[in-house]
Amino acid sequence: MSNFNYENHYKFKKNRLKALEKYNYKCQRCGRKAQVVHHADMSTDNHNLDNLVPLCAKCHVKLHKTLKIDARPTWNPRMIEYGMMRMGMDKQNLADAVGINSATLTHILKTGNTKNSTMKEIAAILGMPLKDFITIGPDEIIDKNKKS
Repeated sequence: MSNFNYENHYKFKKNRLKALEKYNYKCQRCGRKAQVVHHADMSTDNHNLDNLVPLCAKCHVKLHKTLKIDARPTWNPRMIEYGMMRMGMDKQNLADAVGINSATLTHILKTGNTKNSTMKEIAAILGMPLKDFITIGPDEIIDKNKKS
């Protein structure tokens, strides 16, 4: 992989090692040895530990090829519904809390498409990490807790 000039490169390097160690250097897609971490929210300035997903080089390349088809990630509507259920919220409650109308939320729940900033707000309101909502392809969720 290439070298990137990340904002706050020191924090990235430190948290990259923590993420790799936390998941025993295992790729969170295939279970092989992970050498790199992927920014789950696609923001290269968010180096928080919960945003870094350990991957092997092969899966990281595949992931980026997949995501280049659509620059924004697709969000998992079932996880949004799960979060709403967990919090005892209906669509209107969540839409009001996020500051969007219920038709927009219905669209997000049908398609999984919305701006990253909207999804960050939804995740915060539902009290769940953003990475729990990210899908790579159809029904292929990055699961950092998967046991390989």
